[in-house]
Amino acid sequence: MLSKKYLLNAINSGMFRKQIYSQVQGITRVRTSLTKIKGYLLPLPPFEEQKRIVAKIEELMPYADEYDKANIELGKLNEKFPEDMQKSILQYAIQGKLVEQREEEGTAEELYHQIQVEKEQLVEEGKIKKQKKLPEITEEEIPFDIPKSWKWVRINEIASFIKAGGDKPKEIIDQKNSYYDVPVIGNGKENNGIVGYTTTPTVEVPCLTVSGRGTIGYTCYRSEPFTPIVRLIVLNFPSGISNHYIEYVLTAPLEKGVGTSIKQLTVPMIKTKLVPLPPIEEQKRIVAKIEDLEPYTERLE
Repeated sequence: MLSKKYLLNAINSGMFRKQIYSQVQGITRVRTSLTKIKGYLLPLPPFEEQKRIVAKIEELMPYADEYDKANIELGKLNEKFPEDMQKSILQYAIQGKLVEQREEEGTAEELYHQIQVEKEQLVEEGKIKKQKKLPEITEEEIPFDIPKSWKWVRINEIASFIKAGGDKPKEIIDQKNSYYDVPVIGNGKENNGIVGYTTTPTVEVPCLTVSGRGTIGYTCYRSEPFTPIVRLIVLNFPSGISNHYIEYVLTAPLEKGVGTSIKQLTVPMIKTKLVPLPPIEEQKRIVAKIEDLEPYTERLE
């Protein structure tokens, strides 16, 4: 006697399928024949054992289904792991957990006062405009604890200027040449944000740019003169601030409730953004540590 359920499981087994695939015909329409199927081998146990085999398979099937679900979830986690690892490194960095604090490097409070003096001097020299006072930082706004030598600040308090790009230049071409050699920077990651080339830069000092539209929040350090266009936000910092440290802060998942759902990022939004500020030498060590770790996270991709 032959159990229909046992026969069905046997036909679905790898052994039976291998016999089929080894003898199929055709290229575009793969097929077999009844004659060949009749000749395929089938392991046949006694009838009672067939029934026990079927019962055991049915008993184990729910576990196989759970394993399949778990395997799919594991695949998803593996795909996200490099990105999650990078985010974790940045999160550790801006929480003061990536490198040690050194007493001899001073405090962020001292650095903050130095920056204010430097900015006041720039205002007196007419190099930057006097900035409006921002609201005090409340306990409810602070997303996590930072080392005692650090200080929470609003980004405009430590920036020389924050402004948006202007209209696209009238003189602009697609390919760079000896005359049109100034990159015009727009929103987005593609081609490093370069949308063309013009003759005269509107920003001539090293700055960070942040996409206000398109790839919202994409942050990039620009060391060469450039011309930013509409919705691109430009940030410049005094000597006590590492551009690359701020770049990592802006890239890290910092504030609660701020995500990809926002339609655009504006200058006022950036100006009030909270930044965990360490002393300048620690900023440099954080940047160096992240750069040391980047090759390892890239290998995971």
